Amino acid sequence: MAGQQRKKQQRHVIAALCNFLFDCRKITASMFTSGFLILDTHLRHVPKGNVMTNFFCSTCGSLMYRRGAGLPGASILRIGTVDDFKLGETALRPTIEQYVKHRVDWIKDIENMVQIEGQASVGQASV
Repeated sequence: MAGQQRKKQQRHVIAALCNFLFDCRKITASMFTSGFLILDTHLRHVPKGNVMTNFFCSTCGSLMYRRGAGLPGASILRIGTVDDFKLGETALRPTIEQYVKHRVDWIKDIENMVQIEGQASVGQASV
């Protein structure tokens, strides 16, 4: 029964993909885009959780940074929004993977990164 229900839901998924195109990195403010296409008739939004304030680029609409109740006085900027992509490989190269218990099984540990089950503390995240 559960398998039948899952197959029924999956047929509305048109495609699932990862994309490394520079424009898509800018739009998602990340090092790559992972996403899927689905029929609008099968989409609904259910808000819940930590209160976050999002700040977007006034030109292209990309998410630039976020501020959350969990990190007062700090902002979470997106590496993918930085114009100099080389900085993502040098000065802004991540050193920590957090919430690794939620990582999908097709993405493996990144070499030489600290693995944290939950959220990194400010001290752990310092560069």
